[in-house]
Amino acid sequence: MQLIQTLDGSYTLKHDSKGHYHSIAGARQEALLKFVKPALTTELLKKDKLVILDFCFGFGYKTACLLDVLGINEKKLIIYGLEIDKTLLNKIQDLPDQFRHYNLIKKLINQNPLIQDKLKLQLIFGDARKQIKKIQERIDICFYDPFSPSVEPGLWTEKCFRSVYKIMNKGGVLTTYSCARTVQENMQKAGFIVKNGPEIGRRGPSTIGYRSCKNKICNQNRIINCCNYKQTNRPVYGFAKRQECASSS
Repeated sequence: MQLIQTLDGSYTLKHDSKGHYHSIAGARQEALLKFVKPALTTELLKKDKLVILDFCFGFGYKTACLLDVLGINEKKLIIYGLEIDKTLLNKIQDLPDQFRHYNLIKKLINQNPLIQDKLKLQLIFGDARKQIKKIQERIDICFYDPFSPSVEPGLWTEKCFRSVYKIMNKGGVLTTYSCARTVQENMQKAGFIVKNGPEIGRRGPSTIGYRSCKNKICNQNRIINCCNYKQTNRPVYGFAKRQECASSS
């Protein structure tokens, strides 16, 4: 793997066959603006306890960024990371500390699960599609971050999204970087209310999925009322007609 500095000064690595692990426009920026900030809705911030699923944990940037934003003493945080590639562990130790709490990610490598004050971090290794069944708690947030649909199509199916939806609390949020049409369609089929996320470092937006508080499935290609989310008749993935979104993330 090759260590590469991204445009915001943070670092990522390039897989020999699958590409970059993070946006070269900014690995730190991507974690904050595409994953963490969109997931922290007003309703979730009111809770005293949050359960988070980091689906394809990678180098732990999203989790570290979340800890930077929320702190580790304000509320109880339980974070599960699903990861298939154990060889990443050695790479994590070699990466510079790009987040204030990245030392906890490095500590987790040798102390799994890591329990500290109100925080619990646990890595679960293996195929995420199978290992997700080991999570017994309802989750509030999912950071969904496999390699792109063209590289890992099996991780972007309706079935895979439904496995997340089933263990998510009502009002929960899934964030992902991909804007591919098939991704948004499969999220919607799985039950999520789908919304465009921010455009950071790519020509198309990321995607946010909400689990309806009333457990309603959006089946008319539009966003419906859920908690404080505003109803709109705008097509959920109409933007995806652009070539870069329609074909891949």
